[in-house]
Amino acid sequence: MTKQLMNFRKVFLRASTSAIIGLTCLAPMTAHAQDAAASEPQADAPASGGLEEIIVTARKRAENLQETPVAITAMNAGMLEARQINNVAQVAKFAPNVNIQPVANISGSSASLTAFIRGVGQTDFNITVDPGVGVYVDGVYVARSVGALLDMADISDVQILRGPQGTLFGKNTIGGAIVVNSMQPQKDFDLKLEAVTGRYNRADFKGMINVPLSDNLAMRAVASYETRDGFQRRLFDGGRQGNKDSFGARLAFKWEPTDKLTVNLSGDINIRREEQTAISLIELRDQPVPLRFVEIPNSAPPGGTNRLIAAPSSMYFWNKISAVGAATGACGAAWGGFGPTGPIPGTLAPTSNPNCASTRWITGDPDTTWAGGNNRSDFDLWGVNLTLDYDFGDISLKSISSYRDQKSRFEYDFDGTPHNILQLTNNIDLWQASQELQLTGSVLDDRLKFVLGAYYLKEKGQDKEPLEFGFAQFFSGGKMASPQGLCARQRFGRHNANIG
Repeated sequence: MTKQLMNFRKVFLRASTSAIIGLTCLAPMTAHAQDAAASEPQADAPASGGLEEIIVTARKRAENLQETPVAITAMNAGMLEARQINNVAQVAKFAPNVNIQPVANISGSSASLTAFIRGVGQTDFNITVDPGVGVYVDGVYVARSVGALLDMADISDVQILRGPQGTLFGKNTIGGAIVVNSMQPQKDFDLKLEAVTGRYNRADFKGMINVPLSDNLAMRAVASYETRDGFQRRLFDGGRQGNKDSFGARLAFKWEPTDKLTVNLSGDINIRREEQTAISLIELRDQPVPLRFVEIPNSAPPGGTNRLIAAPSSMYFWNKISAVGAATGACGAAWGGFGPTGPIPGTLAPTSNPNCASTRWITGDPDTTWAGGNNRSDFDLWGVNLTLDYDFGDISLKSISSYRDQKSRFEYDFDGTPHNILQLTNNIDLWQASQELQLTGSVLDDRLKFVLGAYYLKEKGQDKEPLEFGFAQFFSGGKMASPQGLCARQRFGRHNANIG
């Protein structure tokens, strides 16, 4: 009898523990689901209890998140405002396996973006490199990293799709997609003003007005201006870096001439006149030889041979070859060539000489820098978007036509010293035009759902990049002028098996 009682207590304890764990896990999921309800048109909420539906458009149709076989983090306008999210990069704080950083690697532009999802992405912001993570605004693909850091003014919802998305998003995105949808014009008058202030003379102003022009036509206008002094002080000339001075605006019209046809026309603009992004010199390696050989471990199966690469040192060429070091010898003796036992190294630059590149320029404080190069970051972007949506009943046809034009010039003092040792200047001029057709629907009493579409993208641009390296000047950059081709896609099936 005692043994049976003990077994009963064990079973009861296990059941109680399971129930407690289940209730504990269910509570935050329910709260999150209610918070994350998208601002797209939603199905009626359950009459009593249960989870509220979360409507997403990850597969080019409005559907319940729980029925969508895609890993998605969705945030609506209320969630974005409650978390004070001001741009795309800040969304990553609330999405697992997502890393989004403003300012791409070695880029002086605050409008650039570095995005990684599940470890897939890229740090290169050059216009000849396709982003590993695609950014889509109102259905339009933002083709380059520079210009992808979008402000979150008057945003309806943001959806982060983790994993490859394939042809449903026109351009294949191997890491994932960031889908941003703006608020559409509404039939009721609405007005909203917002002002924020803070340190470094920060002043942010945002305004929105929604005006119904007729029974079937509405207009929505949004404008924002954000300014802030640079938080990093330049010790060389007393200037600042890392400031913000950005103006953005969007004007949208929504026309519904019939109950089946919807026309959305919008235009947006973003202008920035800023200083270069902040840079902190944390390490400076002067070398006694012009090349530093670095061994790169082999990632192949065991037994492979490691790669040996030669890394030229801009510090060596400045200290030993330039007029500063070569003419006077003040920055250490140059490399002595090869001797019987190997290379004969020179001597390193003394830290006491301000004309040399040495560790004396490391401040140890991220709020100060000895950078003395050009201090400029200009950015101009504008675009238009025309979306036509016709509802045939069980089938709908959508057309998305867009054009975007960008011009930017930004400079980056890569060496972080008062000298012109390693500096980059980018002059980017590019445009993109895209056309997309989507045919979505269901037949056989919703037993067969399908998506058919075609996508065309054409880009043209160039990046003129003067580069200063040690004692020499180079001219780098790149051009692109090619249509990305016509991409047809189709997807059928109750379980949406991709066959296209």
